[in-house]
Amino acid sequence: MKPLSFLLAAIVASPVSSIAQEPEALDYLDVFELEVPSDVQLSPDGARVVYVRSGMDVMTDTYFANLWVVDSDGENHRPLTSGHHTNTTPRWSPEGDRLAYISTESGSPQVWVRWMDSGETAQITHLTEAPSGLAWSPDGSWLAFGKLVPEAPLKIGESPTPPPGAEWAPPAKYDDRLVFRFDGVGDLPRGSIHLFVVPSRGGTSRQVTRGGGNFGGGVFSWTPDGSSLAFSAVLSPDAGLEGTDSDVYLVRVADGSLTRITDRLGPDAAPSVSPDGRRVAYLGYDDRYQGFQRTELYIANVDGSGARSISAHLDRNIQGSGGYAGTAGPQWSPDGRWVYAVYVDEGDAKLARFSLEGAHEIVAHEVGSGTAAYTGMAWPPVLPGPSFSVGAGARVAFTQTGPHDPGTVSISQAG
Repeated sequence: MKPLSFLLAAIVASPVSSIAQEPEALDYLDVFELEVPSDVQLSPDGARVVYVRSGMDVMTDTYFANLWVVDSDGENHRPLTSGHHTNTTPRWSPEGDRLAYISTESGSPQVWVRWMDSGETAQITHLTEAPSGLAWSPDGSWLAFGKLVPEAPLKIGESPTPPPGAEWAPPAKYDDRLVFRFDGVGDLPRGSIHLFVVPSRGGTSRQVTRGGGNFGGGVFSWTPDGSSLAFSAVLSPDAGLEGTDSDVYLVRVADGSLTRITDRLGPDAAPSVSPDGRRVAYLGYDDRYQGFQRTELYIANVDGSGARSISAHLDRNIQGSGGYAGTAGPQWSPDGRWVYAVYVDEGDAKLARFSLEGAHEIVAHEVGSGTAAYTGMAWPPVLPGPSFSVGAGARVAFTQTGPHDPGTVSISQAG
């Protein structure tokens, strides 16, 4: 393959300097002038790219993110949202006439939809907990997302009532979970992440999965007939001890019934259903309880048979699109012949497409975004790692970065 790559949008803001002067060195406060692209999404016809453009507010020392759009030839580069809100997770409808996304414009994260012809927007959820991930059903009538279903905190006894005017320390916390706190996050709320669906024109959200466990982790995929969602979860009773032993499942949207696709010791995650619905691609490895183990790209039939690695020939870690934020897993080409994923080779994050027979071809180099070029572990989650989106005709949009380039949006066309 001989890809034709070209720059769509450079997202670097830098201080203006006189022509007669040497460029000034980067200053601490210049960080607030940087804006970074992530989560690129090709329209179904390949004519436009929507992406998340993130920056920082120097007055409040907080992050914000807006959605921008640019034609695939680099023209008509403009914002779709503005203001110091957080607008993330843009997803084109199957017909390309609408764009779903998650926004804090109303004060808390909610699912919104924008009609691309008129520019009108509508908030279609009113959730008490933040949604994560978005996926349109193939007919465009539903949107799937993940959300915490909270549980009441554990309590031991009752604290006495303080006297009027007294200032007592906060009450003691009690937790029986092995993992109850993360760096940069703090105490984790009690409950489980479940999958929900909501009518794409607004209405009441409906919970699809039930029981204990975290379903999907923000990465899930519809089957082409719209009957089921593929996701990964740890449903073992020993989930606290085997927190990485996730498996891939299918859940029927109509009744919540589960079909297990993978069953082995080790993480299987980020599933993506093939365009014909016969296979699912996912990331994982056989857990041997070692300090480091290589994540590989697998495909299996939807009934769980025929599971095999198609990246075993490559001694490198494989990851999907989005890194830490988990915006997507590996992605199929529309014809189902290739699966796209990212791997790092000698410091260079490469976007590659893998054949079902186990060979691969490099599509782009220096793929990355946010605060992490190739690890896929950017923080905060508003600045995820490498991002790419596969469209019709072997067209791929992706983010690139380097030591002197915080981020650009590019496109590649296979020859």
